[in-house]
Amino acid sequence: SSPARRFGMTRRQHRKDFIDSENPEESEKRHKEKELKPLYKELLYTITHKLGKPHTKEQYSNKELRDYVREAFTMTEDEHESLNEKVESSVAPIYCLRVTVKQAKGILGKDASGFSDPYCLLSMLSEHKQSPVGKAFSKPQKAVVRDSANGKVFQTTIKKQTLNPIWNESFNLDKDEEVSLVKKIDEFCTNIHGIKRIIKDAKKEKGQDDFLGYIVLKLKDIHCTEDTWFELEPRTETYPDRGKCHVQLKFIHKERDETLSAGRSPYVNYCGILQQFVHAHISKQQDDKAWKGELCGEGTALLEYYANQNDISPFLQDL
Repeated sequence: SSPARRFGMTRRQHRKDFIDSENPEESEKRHKEKELKPLYKELLYTITHKLGKPHTKEQYSNKELRDYVREAFTMTEDEHESLNEKVESSVAPIYCLRVTVKQAKGILGKDASGFSDPYCLLSMLSEHKQSPVGKAFSKPQKAVVRDSANGKVFQTTIKKQTLNPIWNESFNLDKDEEVSLVKKIDEFCTNIHGIKRIIKDAKKEKGQDDFLGYIVLKLKDIHCTEDTWFELEPRTETYPDRGKCHVQLKFIHKERDETLSAGRSPYVNYCGILQQFVHAHISKQQDDKAWKGELCGEGTALLEYYANQNDISPFLQDL
C-alpha cells in the first residue's frame, strides 16, 4: 500500500489504542468539559434572557428551568455556580421582535371602484403613547422605514386595487428596556382614490390616507413565536367586519454573546441540547415501555426558547 495509506492506518490504530486505554472516568470528564458545559452555559443564557411564552401547557419559572437543566446535564452545585457566574458576566443580547406581515383578506373597499390600495404600518409604542382608536399616522415616505413622533415606523409595500393583499414582508422591531410591553401593529391604511386626481394628491400630502383597521398586541401576552390570523378592529355597527390580517411574530436575539460556546453554530448546539435531553429522559424511565418521542414540558419549552432566540427554522428543528 502507499505511504499515505500506511500512515492513515497507523493513525487510526493509534487512535483506537488511545480510546481502548482511556479511563472511562476521564472520558466522561473530557466529554463534560468540551461538550456539556458549553451547552449548559447556552441554556442558562437562554433562560436568563427569554422573552415570550412557550407553547407548553404549563408555564415554568426560571428556577424550574434551571433545576431541570442542572439535572439533565448532571452538574454539581459547584459546577452550576461557576458556570452561572460566567453567564451573568456575559454580554446581554440585543432583543428583537421579527414581524412578518403575510396577508390580509376581506378588508374594506374604500375606493370608488370598490377596492383599496392597502399597506400596513408597524410600530412598537409605549402604552401612554398609544394613539386613539382610528387615529391615522402621518403619511409615510416611500422608504420602507421612517421615523415619526411615535418612534420608528415600518411600512409594507402598497398593493393596488385588492381586498385580499399578499405581502410576505418581514421587519425587525428592536426591543430594549425603554420599550414598554405594548406592541401596536397600526394601522391598516389605503391611499385615497378620489374621483378627482387633485383631491388624491392633496390628501397624500396631508397624510390623510383612509383608515381600514388596526391590531394591538401586548408583548407580555405573546408566545415566543406566533403565526395567527388577527381580526382588524374596531368592529362597529357601521363596519361589523373589517377583515383579517395574517401575522407571524417571533422573539429573536439579533446579537448574542458568542463566547459561551465559541466555534459552534446554534444548530449544532440545538442538536447537542436535544440529544442530552433525550438521554436524560430515557435514563429516568422506570418501565420498559417504548419512548414515544416526547420530552417533558421543561425540556420542550427550553428547546423552543433556544430555537427562537437563535432563529433556527422549523425545517432545521425537524431534521
